[in-house]
Amino acid sequence: MLRLSLFLGTDVLAFFVSLAHGLVTVKTGVLGGIFLVPLLLGVSLGNRFFRQSEADAFRRKVLILPMLLAVATLIRSVWG
Repeated sequence: MLRLSLFLGTDVLAFFVSLAHGLVTVKTGVLGGIFLVPLLLGVSLGNRFFRQSEADAFRRKVLILPMLLAVATLIRSVWG
């Protein structure tokens, strides 16, 4: 719990510093709000699948994901 509050505190501080320096705008806030929904949905689904899966199955799924991302990156770099 201490780590969570520490990260939350530094994030809030960073937000206000960014706001003071003009790095956070209304557009940033709107985009953040739009992408908050898929973020929360992904975290919720990931948490559910993690609790239901066994350690070996989860490990395999986690290793397959970077492999698929690497293949996608390779395909994109070759065919642009």
